[in-house]
Amino acid sequence: MDATDPVLARQYAHRALRPLVMTGAFVLADRYRGDPLRSLDECNAMARTMPLFPAGRAAPRLAATLTSLVGDVDIGSAVLEGMGNPEAARALRAALLDGIDDPSLRAWAQRELAHHGTITGELVAHQMAQEEAGKGMRPGDAAPR
Repeated sequence: MDATDPVLARQYAHRALRPLVMTGAFVLADRYRGDPLRSLDECNAMARTMPLFPAGRAAPRLAATLTSLVGDVDIGSAVLEGMGNPEAARALRAALLDGIDDPSLRAWAQRELAHHGTITGELVAHQMAQEEAGKGMRPGDAAPR
């Protein structure tokens, strides 16, 4: 697709980046990956006003943004590593962690870097615990906060 329809390839590249890295197509992945730290400022701003694991059925926007940010950095560092530049890969990871203002959010980013899916797993556990706590409610009762 890269050769036959580059506009379409760029439009859907985000979906192919992890598989490209997994197959060792680092040069191609590098062409499409963009700035992995592009949402860092947004993540820091969200962290000042939103919880990582919100109550009730509120959208987990901060968790989603942080997970995406860490995933982009993970892919970026894998690309750099695969292209023979481990120093730049380490620097990218360090820039992520140094750039996160909130220490608890930084700790979650470290966990996610070490084990992809950690934040999502904790979010699911948090939501399930909230649902379990709400099972004793009667219809019309307020949802737990």
